[in-house]
Amino acid sequence: MKRRLSSILVPIYKLTLIVVVAYSLFLTFYDFSKVGKLGLLLLVGFCGVWYLLTFDWKSVYLSEGQLTVSNFRKRIEIPLSNVDVVEASSWWGLRPRTITLYLKSPSEFGKRVVFVPRLGGLEASEMTEELRQLLATHR
Repeated sequence: MKRRLSSILVPIYKLTLIVVVAYSLFLTFYDFSKVGKLGLLLLVGFCGVWYLLTFDWKSVYLSEGQLTVSNFRKRIEIPLSNVDVVEASSWWGLRPRTITLYLKSPSEFGKRVVFVPRLGGLEASEMTEELRQLLATHR
């Protein structure tokens, strides 16, 4: 049985950027005088920061000793035996807490998998401990 580890909000975080950009482009081309150069500069800055904050986030599921990881375009399987270290981030700013899984050998997504745990990061500490205990049994 697959169990979702990542928050259901991750796609919403990622889609927010697309919606903001689309709406802003509409306003820019529809009536540039309302937006102006400063508005366009602020938009580019906001979108750049948002993209950097959410770019690495993946959707993660756990099922029978395997992690299913998705970047919303591609889905891969990673055995738990390939996970080396599990770390939880601390709170800072408006960004939710994340969990980072460092892999022993690189996957198609690289040497690490970053995701926001359920409840927008509120379960990060508990889930980190649970994953560490699970890893201890799969080594």
